[in-house]
Formats: sequence, structure tokens, C-alpha cells
Amino acid sequence: MAGSEYKAVKWLKRLKWLRISRICIVASLVMTVVFAGFTVYGSQVGNFTINTSGQTDVSLSLSMDEEMVERSSRLTVQPPREMDNVTLSDLDRSIVDGVGSKTEPNANGYGKYLAFSFFLVNESKREVSYDMELKITAVLKGLDEAIRVMMVEGGAEGESFDFPGTIYAKPEKTLADEDLLLKQLYESGYDEPYETIDFESEKSVFKETVTNFSEDAVVKYTLIMWLEGCDPDCNNDALSGAVKMSLEFRGY
Repeated sequence: MAGSEYKAVKWLKRLKWLRISRICIVASLVMTVVFAGFTVYGSQVGNFTINTSGQTDVSLSLSMDEEMVERSSRLTVQPPREMDNVTLSDLDRSIVDGVGSKTEPNANGYGKYLAFSFFLVNESKREVSYDMELKITAVLKGLDEAIRVMMVEGGAEGESFDFPGTIYAKPEKTLADEDLLLKQLYESGYDEPYETIDFESEKSVFKETVTNFSEDAVVKYTLIMWLEGCDPDCNNDALSGAVKMSLEFRGY
């Protein structure tokens, strides 16, 4: 082969390898972006946060310490890695006892529910009011359609409380789904299906206003979240989804 022909072939091979290298680099960058996207999204879905805010002369704090020595304006609750489906009758009023996380695994290692208790303390130098809102900040695969949220107020040592507390749920999409839910609740042993209050909106589970919260006052809250196994929306697709929520207290 002549020298000029050899150089031409060599140059064509080099160009070919350069094209392949560029394709590989672009593909690698695309994969990096995709994986980074999933990593970022995955880190956003799951952890449950509780936050306080307010006017400059208002100070609300949170504590998961029985003695309330450790206080903060923000708490983070680690959810179970995966949640199985249960129903209200699987929950016992003793879940309100104590403070902190009460997440309990079932025989398969999946979490039965997300549950935790905490104190809200008024450290302000005056009586305050506060708005309390449970916000939905991210949803994957419609998991919020099958979720039930219960809020229990009270239950500190020696303090009475109502159980079950107020239960929130998204309304069923159709009358057929509503009938199926009732049918499955009856078949699960309920004499009367438990009552729920509709979510406030697509982005909010509930909003409440509390007034006359006096200086140094303390209130205990327990929040319980579960996947209602009797709900028609509690299917395999939803069970592979995720949801992220935050509980906000704003004082004034």
C-alpha cells in the first residue's frame, strides 16, 4: 500500500473512532443526567418534615423529647423504606403513647404505617394563634389516592384524647369506587365504615387555625399515615409510588 493511501486509511479510522468516542461521551452524559435526575427526585420523596414559622415576636418550637429539653423549629421523620397496606382496625390507641417515631415493621419487613408524636410549645412572651397545614409537596404514581391521614391531639401523660382522631382521605373518583370501598370495608369486619374528611385540595391535606395558645402552653400531636388496603386505588401501581408531605405551623 502506498504511503499516501495508508495515511488516508489511518485518518479515516481515526475519524471513525472520534465519532464513536463522541457518541459514547454524549451517551454517558445523558445517562449521568438521567441518574442524577432520579437521585435528586428520589431524595425529595419520602422524608416527612415539620416546620414552624411566624411573626418576629412569635416563637413556636417542636420537640420529640419527653422532657422537652431538646427543641427545634424543624423536625424530620424518617419514613419506612416501604409501606404495606393496612386498615384502621390494625391501629391501636396505644400508638399515641410516648413521643417520637412509632413506625412498626410487619412480618415481611415492610412498614405498617408512618406514625410519630411530638410537642408544640409556645415560647413567645404572649398568647398566640397559629395556622396548621399538612402540605403535599410531591406525588408519584398517585399514591396519595390510597393514603389515609389521622391527626390526634392530646395524649400527653395523664391527658385524655379521642381515638381514632380526625381522618383525612381523597374522595373516590367515581360512585363505583365509593361503593367498592364500602363493600371491602364491610368485608374486612367493619360494622360501620369509618368516616373521613376530604383533602383540602390537591396540594393540601388539611388546614386548621388554633387560637388562644397561651404563653408556655404545650400541645401534643400524633400524626399517623397509612395505605388503606380497602381502597380501590390501593393497587400494585400505587404501591410502587411515593409521596412527600410537610406539616407547617405558622404563628401570629
